[in-house]
Formats: sequence, structure tokens, C-alpha cells
Amino acid sequence: MDSALVCAICDCRLFPDAKGTSAQDPFALNPCGHVFHRECTEKWLNRSPTCPTCRGNVQNGRR
Repeated sequence: MDSALVCAICDCRLFPDAKGTSAQDPFALNPCGHVFHRECTEKWLNRSPTCPTCRGNVQNGRR
């Protein structure tokens, strides 16, 4: 599986064959642009203000 198509937080596909719920919609962080599931991103940012991929500070940069 292409690692660019997998959420680095939960290790599940970002774009499943069937439409997912809004919690599973891809979500990009500012300023790095790394993409994760929305629900995974919210849980991660509650614990850490950094991107799980590059560790860049995203505390005030969610989009």
C-alpha cells in the first residue's frame, strides 16, 4: 500500500473505496500540509501540538 495514501496516525487508508464518515475525511495541517483523518488529527492535537509526520508546530495552524 502506498504510504502517501495511509493515515500515519491510525495506519488506515485515507481514501477508502466507499465514502467514509466526516470523521474519516482527510484533513491537512498547516503549514506542512500532511494529511490525516479528521478524527485522528483532533485526537492527536489534543495530546501534542506537532505534526505526527514532521513534528512541525501546528498548534495554531489547523485548517
